[in-house]
Amino acid sequence: MINAGLFPALETLLAVARTGSVGAAARQRHITASAVSQQIRRLESHLDVKLLERVGRGVRLTAAGEAALPVVRELWSGAESAFEQLAGLAEDEIPELAERSGLPESKLRNGGWQEGARHRLTERNA
Repeated sequence: MINAGLFPALETLLAVARTGSVGAAARQRHITASAVSQQIRRLESHLDVKLLERVGRGVRLTAAGEAALPVVRELWSGAESAFEQLAGLAEDEIPELAERSGLPESKLRNGGWQEGARHRLTERNA
C-alpha cells in the first residue's frame, strides 16, 4: 500500500545515502538531524526493516538499505518524471485557457493557470 506521507522520508533516505551523514543530510534537506532520524525510523517501521546503522560518527546503509536504494531511486525518478509530464499538460493548455478565461498567458504561466482551469470547469458545468 502506498503511503504518500513517506515520500519525504524516501527523499531523506536518499540524502543520507548520498552524504553518509545524518547531519549533512539534514543540512541538505533544510531540516534538523532529529527530523532526519525520525523520518528514517518511520520508514524503517513502515517497511519493518533496518535501513541504516551507525558507524563511528556517521551512518551507513544496512544490506536491506543497499537493496532498497535502487528501488527508492527508481521510484523517485518516476515521481519526478510524472510531475514533469503533469506540468507539461498544464503548460500545453495555457493558450486555450487564456482564450477561454480572458486572462493573459503571462498570468497563467506565473501560477494563475488554476484560475483559468477553474473558469474552464465552471464553463463546462454551466
